[in-house]
Amino acid sequence: MIEIYEISYKKKATVLKALYPFIPKPSLEDEMYDIHANKKFIVKEFLVAREDGMNLLVSPYYFESGGSVIDWEPVDPKE
Repeated sequence: MIEIYEISYKKKATVLKALYPFIPKPSLEDEMYDIHANKKFIVKEFLVAREDGMNLLVSPYYFESGGSVIDWEPVDPKE
């Protein structure tokens, strides 16, 4: 079973800081690329899924492609 948490925008920065496993941590306004969905998104669009007893930071395309935070790549602002 997978649960999706509803997170208010006010709390998104705190949740991102707690769950994002890499350094540097992106800002909510940064653009990322989900390598499984082959689509870009703004970090503030992330979802938190509860799966197998763990909270997972996932892309907004999670339900179509399964992409989690390990599948995100920063988008070069020059693109």
